[in-house]
Parts: sequence; C-alpha cells; structure tokens
Amino acid sequence: MRLIEVSLGDLTVRARLLEARAGDLCEAVWDSLPFAGTAVHAQLSGEMFRMLEPAPLSDVRAAGGCGYVYPGLLGYYPPLKELAVCYGVGRFGGYDAQLPLRGFAEIGAELTALAEQARRLRSVGPAPIEFRRANDYLPFRYRQNPGRELSFNFGDTLHTGRLLEESSPLTARALLQVLPVSGVLVNDMWCGKLSRMAIPALEASPSEAIATEVWPGYVYYSPEDFSLAFCYGSAGLRGPLTSHALTPVAALDGDWETVRERATRMGTEGPMSWSIALLFRC
Repeated sequence: MRLIEVSLGDLTVRARLLEARAGDLCEAVWDSLPFAGTAVHAQLSGEMFRMLEPAPLSDVRAAGGCGYVYPGLLGYYPPLKELAVCYGVGRFGGYDAQLPLRGFAEIGAELTALAEQARRLRSVGPAPIEFRRANDYLPFRYRQNPGRELSFNFGDTLHTGRLLEESSPLTARALLQVLPVSGVLVNDMWCGKLSRMAIPALEASPSEAIATEVWPGYVYYSPEDFSLAFCYGSAGLRGPLTSHALTPVAALDGDWETVRERATRMGTEGPMSWSIALLFRC
C-alpha cells in the first residue's frame, strides 16, 4: 500500500492510493509528487474543493471516471488536469452536466478533521495545498463508524462492518431485530453498481436519514420494496423505477477490495448469495 500526504493550510492528512482501481493514474500521481497549489471550494459540486492550478501529471486516460463521488475520495479530471477532493456530499460537475472524475486515493480516519478545515474555504477563502509522498511507516487508519459489529458473507467472501446506530438509530434497531438475514443479491437495473436483496419488512421510520447519494461500502434499507441495497462502486439514485427512500443502515470496515471485486463479477456471473449477522467476539 502506497500512501500520500495532503496538507490543507496547517492540517496534514494521509490517503492511500487506489492502485487496484486506477493503476495508471496512481503511478502518474506518485511520479509527480511533491507538488503544491491553492485550494478553493467548489461552486457546482457540493462538499468538495479543488486545486486551482493544473496538476503537473503526465498524460493519463480520461476514460473510467464518474461524476458520483463519496467522502474522502481524491479525484482527477484529465481534460483540465483538475484535482479535487470530496469531503461530504458531492457530485463532480460543470454548469451543464456531471463530469467524469477519476478517483485515485482515499482519506482515512482523518477525514473529519479535513472536512472541518475544508468548510472554512467558503467563509475564509483560498488556502495553500500540498501533495507529497508519505515517508513514515505508521499503519493506515481506515474510517470506522461507531456501532455494533456485523459479519457479511458475499458468496464465498467474508467481511466485517458496523451497524449505523448513531446516524440511523431507528432503522438500525429494526434491522438488528431481524438478524441474521440471508438471500440473493441481484444487481439494480437503473442505479449502476448497486445491488439489492429482499428482506422482511422493518418497523422503521421511512423518513429517517434519507440518502441523497449512495456511497461505496454502505448498506441501505428501502422501505418501499423491503430490500437491503449494497453499493460497491459508482452508483446513483435515478431511473423511473428506482426507490428514492434509501436509509443508510450499515457500512463495511477497512479495506473491502476483495468484496468489491466479488460484487463486480455479478455483472457477468449473475446474482450471488448474501448474508448478514451480528458478530460476537470472544
């Protein structure tokens, strides 16, 4: 795992390169480090900021990007050599449409501190930003949500996660009452890399913490069709038959690259089994 440091003003955070997803772009970023510029807040893309100056990267392919982004993602828009960072709810775009941002790194547990610093860009103005290689040997700290630990079984791939008891307490409590659950995970027809599994109806408020964007690694509950939805990549809420009442109820922990790879194969191999249980550790 290769790590980089991002300094915004007087705050420095670390991010891991997503080499399995964007190897050519990660290599171009790594070779160009260090570089610096001026950070300005987004005007069209929500909770994002960008480096005002063009990033000094060698030419990389523009294909493979997407306008849907998620908190902690560092992305690059090759046509303008623009480098942007999402710290909350954002969608990379221009005046007329979304633009395909290529993600190349993720910020870990330090995202909360970065978000606080980034919000000040709107009220205080631009700040210096610098990108460089991380030279220390400390382990990368992944973001971890508070809540009880869950066990996920995606076909033959096991992983752990957390129940989102703080952000969606009613829905989380209702899911807890029906665990364990199991069934078949099927890809959605409209939303991209989002899959669904039918479950018993939950006694949860349909208005609690309704998602406006879906983020990779998160599990959502749909009170409209009594299903759990798992996002494993670029996805969005769209289409005439799409449920728009999704409530985030759980999230995977740590590095879930093996889960992403297994879920991606559903597009060519078909549905897979999925089960969720409360994890008890001795």
